[in-house]
Amino acid sequence: MAAPVLAVSDVRKTYQMGEVQVEALRGVNLSLSAGELVTLLGPSGSGKSTLLNILGGLDVPTTGHVRYHDEDLTGVVVLSAIARVNRELGTTTAVITHNAVVADMTDRVLQLADGRIVQDRRNPHRVAPEELRW
Repeated sequence: MAAPVLAVSDVRKTYQMGEVQVEALRGVNLSLSAGELVTLLGPSGSGKSTLLNILGGLDVPTTGHVRYHDEDLTGVVVLSAIARVNRELGTTTAVITHNAVVADMTDRVLQLADGRIVQDRRNPHRVAPEELRW
């Protein structure tokens, strides 16, 4: 097998929901090689979206490391690439994440709850990905 493109080491993600801590990921270790087509399979609430957000640089782990070609993967790198493609090619881009900080770089924020869009707002003060504070 080829060298890993993405290497995940003991990644944990904990969300604070009021007074309750929710452990979305509990020590994930994973290697993904170039050319692999991978399915993340599991029931709702199993951590699929959280892991995908971290692998895509849209969120950061509470603990652990994610490496892309032997370099630490940071959300700024990924979000900068997304913003550049959006700006230079004029593409329509939707970013799906649990990390509300990402909304600060977008034109528009759609907030969902209970299977509905409960808020649709324009962002009057967009910031560059490099200015986001995780």
